[in-house]
Amino acid sequence: MLDTVNLKKTTMKEEYKPESRRLKEELAMLQVTLREKKLPVIVLFEGWSAAGKGSLIADMILTLDPRSFKVYSTLPPTVEESRKPPLWRYWRMVPARGQMTILDRSWYQEVSVDRLEKGLSDDEVFRRMDSIKTFERQLTDDGYLIVKFFLHISQKEQ
Repeated sequence: MLDTVNLKKTTMKEEYKPESRRLKEELAMLQVTLREKKLPVIVLFEGWSAAGKGSLIADMILTLDPRSFKVYSTLPPTVEESRKPPLWRYWRMVPARGQMTILDRSWYQEVSVDRLEKGLSDDEVFRRMDSIKTFERQLTDDGYLIVKFFLHISQKEQ
């Protein structure tokens, strides 16, 4: 699917800046609404290394009220976290109602890394992905909104 993305498409700075400003203002207004409506939101940013996830998050949160969100950069699991079920540490990042969690990498990254570094079998990968589907279903059934982004850039730009 990603091989069909047009990576040559660009936006001129003259067009980007006003549109970016407008969208940030809209996001700030949406944050107020989610707080008023007590809607818990989880925003996931995934993508290739050096795709700009951290920079995008840093830019995005400038217009947000810091009392209503937390940003987590997902690091490799600690020794304690490694002794728990794989999704345990993410349950601790789930926001309260009216709050937002922004993840720089997420539970998907962990499966990918373990697949490459620990040689997870296909069965184990499918089992973990099934656990992720259950985890996300439990959250959405409880009223959480999960928004997912994947930043895709070319190897050359990377």
